[in-house]
Amino acid sequence: MDKLKRPFSTSNLEISLDKLNLAKKFLADAREEFVTYLATEEEEKLRQACEKGWGAVAQLLMHVSGKDLTHHRDFAVVAKQLTDKTGNTIIERAEMAGEALHAGGFYHGALSPEAVNAALDMISDLIKVFEELTAST
Repeated sequence: MDKLKRPFSTSNLEISLDKLNLAKKFLADAREEFVTYLATEEEEKLRQACEKGWGAVAQLLMHVSGKDLTHHRDFAVVAKQLTDKTGNTIIERAEMAGEALHAGGFYHGALSPEAVNAALDMISDLIKVFEELTAST
């Protein structure tokens, strides 16, 4: 697999690593909300798990792109570019899973607990991919 090569200045690397750590925090919080949902069946907990999962994806894509992205389409474009560059389809699939969490899960409450759990697992895989990409730069 081709590795993503991206020049980092010291300040950009620090900012980027902050986004990576924030993404990990979002994912951990999403997992916590999900476990609470399983114990209580409080719909709000499942919706919060979804939104925090999306937050993890957003931070990860900003981390690896080195850009502050603000539009949902921008996240999809970055994911597609990174998938094309690396050949790793997890990137694009995880971005789509994040969008499903955000739109379908958080806003509409349409995702099953099983779908939310699978999406969070995919985001966990995405963190591993981006850690490898960051380590190779």
